[in-house]
Amino acid sequence: MNRPASRSVSKALLMALTLSASAASLAQQREINQASLSLVGPSVVTMGKPVVLTMQGAHPSAALSVALNRPQLGEAQFAAVADAKGVLRYEFVATTAGPHEVRVLDIKGRQVAKALVIAN
Repeated sequence: MNRPASRSVSKALLMALTLSASAASLAQQREINQASLSLVGPSVVTMGKPVVLTMQGAHPSAALSVALNRPQLGEAQFAAVADAKGVLRYEFVATTAGPHEVRVLDIKGRQVAKALVIAN
């Protein structure tokens, strides 16, 4: 009579291991996806004009941060959310001449994308 119980335990253990492996695989896939993200937009802009950068491939409705490092003004961070298709659109005006570094950070503060825009 112990055999049916041990089969149930074995099946439950196998199911738990399968679910655990699936969760680990999903987490690893998310990391791989984040590593391949990039910001797309102009690399040289006219000072005082709007700059639009887009990033595709984020998780739908993902909570993100955008860090904008401007010459002479330093870095400022802004909350952002990807749309339902996983696209983030960020717009700013380059108010000073020189390099503007834009970084997208995930919810843990890890950089997932970066772009450099030069304003003339």
